[in-house]
Amino acid sequence: GKKGTIAVCFEWAKQLKADKIDVFWGTEHMIPLNCPTIKKILTVHDLALLINPSWGSRKNAIMQNIFCRLSCKCADRIIAVSDATRSDITRLLKIDKEMITAIPNGGGYSNVSLSSEMQEDIEKRIGITGKRFFAYTGNIEPRKNIIGLIKAFEKVNGQSTESYYLVLAGKMGWRTEPIKAAIEQSTYREYIILPGYISENEKKYLMSRAIAFVFPSNYEGFGIPIVEALSCGGIVITAHNSSLPEVGGDAALYIQQSSDTDALAQRMLECIEMPEQERARRIQLGAKQAMEFDWVCCAKETQKVIEAM
Repeated sequence: GKKGTIAVCFEWAKQLKADKIDVFWGTEHMIPLNCPTIKKILTVHDLALLINPSWGSRKNAIMQNIFCRLSCKCADRIIAVSDATRSDITRLLKIDKEMITAIPNGGGYSNVSLSSEMQEDIEKRIGITGKRFFAYTGNIEPRKNIIGLIKAFEKVNGQSTESYYLVLAGKMGWRTEPIKAAIEQSTYREYIILPGYISENEKKYLMSRAIAFVFPSNYEGFGIPIVEALSCGGIVITAHNSSLPEVGGDAALYIQQSSDTDALAQRMLECIEMPEQERARRIQLGAKQAMEFDWVCCAKETQKVIEAM
């Protein structure tokens, strides 16, 4: 709305006092700052814009730098969505690690079966009927390293006798002009498919049928798409940074640096040539890894933190 964040914080405080609230849980990086008598819990999903302000809008970078920092200082307890985010909070905001509880998100699908008719409809809508493809799902924005993925994809097609496709599914985020330019100027533009925002069933189909689900993000507080892909029986390629190794475990394939497009292309080529026995092994590992992350468990652990206040 038109009201500033400070005004909203004060309105929160006024209403909380009026309603005689015992515990306030802030789920979006911010809590009321002037309620000393109310216990406050803060969930922090990531500190991406403190690490690199260019990954988001200037406004959001300023907001996170000021209000997330202040909220962490004022919170009685902090919940981080991964051990990596917990470490980021300690390192960047100088918060005592004992003040922070790491509670992983859930994210996996319990039912991934799709009828033949549904699969055919999805193939037609996205334009991948009879095509072999790599898939990415999520916002199209700088932090996700989409340009690096496009460059790696170009290397793969340049080294292959067969032509492969790349499906970049998701809505356009912020600072997308360089990404759009990289797509339009690509030698393999006709092989890059942009279906926009997709349904959950379409996501399941892409993740399960892709040669690999490629998620070479520069930074993630958790990385739910990896859990989703593993639960769908997908082969995952991701980067060895932030929380991604926690989420991918032994099931995912990694590149050490998200900026290493040669290594990413090599991993993609490995997935093209992967023997069926190895693919089956990784799918089995992935299903087991995905089961480590459960929303019910997340809710129960969060409830414990709230009840302990």
